[in-house]
Amino acid sequence: MGQAMKTFVMAVLFALGIAAGPAIAGPNLVQNGQFLFTSWTSPGGYVCNTVGSSCTSTITDWSASCSSTNECGNGGTPLSLLFAGSGGSAFNGGIGVNVSLPNSPGGGNMIADDGDATYRAPVFQTINGLSVGGTYNLTFYQAADQQKNDNSPTTEQWQVSLGSDTQDSTLMNTPGGTAYPWNLQTMTFIATSTSELLSFLSIGTPSGVPPVVLLADVSLAAPEPGTFAVLGVGLLGLLTVVRLRSRRTH
Repeated sequence: MGQAMKTFVMAVLFALGIAAGPAIAGPNLVQNGQFLFTSWTSPGGYVCNTVGSSCTSTITDWSASCSSTNECGNGGTPLSLLFAGSGGSAFNGGIGVNVSLPNSPGGGNMIADDGDATYRAPVFQTINGLSVGGTYNLTFYQAADQQKNDNSPTTEQWQVSLGSDTQDSTLMNTPGGTAYPWNLQTMTFIATSTSELLSFLSIGTPSGVPPVVLLADVSLAAPEPGTFAVLGVGLLGLLTVVRLRSRRTH
């Protein structure tokens, strides 16, 4: 095999390697994705506070709604913000959880919500700067626990929406008196508007036994086109090699 052909083969393999490699993520479009900015101090507390007839979130950049405007906070919805290192002691007005929670992989604070349909409450924020038709990768960590002194087996997951597209996270099956460890979730959404609502709603069973669904380290980003630019450079190199080889054979 001639030197030009060897160079050609090596360039092809290099280009294919780049094409198969992971895409580089763009900037995180989610604000306060680790829930660090809040009006609470450690160990945390309810996400919803009662202000007149409306529900105001205690977490900066995030909103929340309750099953009833008369129940915002005060235990009407157990939706809680739990500080890192607190073990989940602030859940549902200080009742806490069965198993002391380890910190999330990212080390930030976490949201904990009752999955019972009667008491669950969504948390959400508007994502701006989207490109219509653009693909976006959502990543977050989820885990599960149970309210303190409730020892029945439970199931937990998040129902996640971006605009009109709704997807369910991996179902967690949690034996009684235990916790389900942190696990990474990745979802892909296609934007239909430049601004869309990102929402998390807990889903759990059975009713009456608080299945606690946990959320941490939320990120939404578009793959950067840098990978494709480098691939283009590689293909340009291939074209140059072919041209040189063609000249030498004539």
